[in-house]
Amino acid sequence: MKKAFRIAASIFHSLCPIVLAVIFGFLIYNELPNFWGITIFGLLFAIAAAIGITIFKKIMEKGFVDYSAVAHASPDLDNLKSLE
Repeated sequence: MKKAFRIAASIFHSLCPIVLAVIFGFLIYNELPNFWGITIFGLLFAIAAAIGITIFKKIMEKGFVDYSAVAHASPDLDNLKSLE
């Protein structure tokens, strides 16, 4: 079950940059319906696919919670003296 959740979460999170790039690509292609519009669309899609693959690999490696949670450590608070 844990593996299935990790796979589902990594797929959904890796599709987010791709969907965003496709939306922006169509908007750009709508304004530039020529070679440059297609080129920008392809470039955005390639960058988003690379980012999506990176996100997929990170979530599969670390897990969804460890990937999403931000770990802040403060060494000053590790050795607190009592306030007595």
